[in-house]
Amino acid sequence: MQLLDLFSIHADSSNKSLAWEFIKFVNSEEMAKALSKTYDGSLSVRPAYINDKKGNKLDAFYTFTEKRHNSRRNTNLPPGFKIYGIVNTIMSRVLTDEYTLDEAIQKIQEVGNEQLNKAYEKQKLDKTSAK
Repeated sequence: MQLLDLFSIHADSSNKSLAWEFIKFVNSEEMAKALSKTYDGSLSVRPAYINDKKGNKLDAFYTFTEKRHNSRRNTNLPPGFKIYGIVNTIMSRVLTDEYTLDEAIQKIQEVGNEQLNKAYEKQKLDKTSAK
């Protein structure tokens, strides 16, 4: 999952009111209606206007049953280990038909485990040399 199209206004902007109008517009019902005709796989801030290519509602992606604390998700991983780059690189090869989805999943596991083991070894060496 990625967050895309995040907008902000610089604190020292000379056009704060104009910038706010732009942010309001890109998050407006009018924009949501227009974008719903050109669905690109992203989820809108206005779920009422988003259907997949087959016309199915995507409400389930907007319904949360419990609060999750994602910050605890990666606490057991060694510092510096990032799976996102591995996944993005390999999944881009699925899009160019170099890998099937099954091959990509297997490759992500192989490369991910290899990189994770290296990161654990580096962490172990760093702890040893720090003593």
